[in-house]
Amino acid sequence: PAGIAISRRDEGGGSFSGSFGDVSIDVTIGLGVTLRAAPTDDAGDILAGALDCEWQSSDDSVVEIVGDPTDNVVDLDLKAPGTSTITVKLGAIEASTDIVVGAP
Repeated sequence: PAGIAISRRDEGGGSFSGSFGDVSIDVTIGLGVTLRAAPTDDAGDILAGALDCEWQSSDDSVVEIVGDPTDNVVDLDLKAPGTSTITVKLGAIEASTDIVVGAP
């Protein structure tokens, strides 16, 4: 893979939308948010299959990764207003997005 695409699905299901990386996602406490990481090729096209990833939150007091942080799909627990950078790594490749959490 040449890169990682991060997409989002809000509480209530539906399909994943958008491709985020180095941009922020605005959310509100109480909203369930799921992120998915998918490997991409040089053109930015998503490659088939899921690979083990490593997810990290820069501030667990604002946003905590819920579930297995090595899975390619993780849920976020929005704990407090603020900003936390979520980083996903796939080997030497990484992508980040800021999660901006607002009060309910």
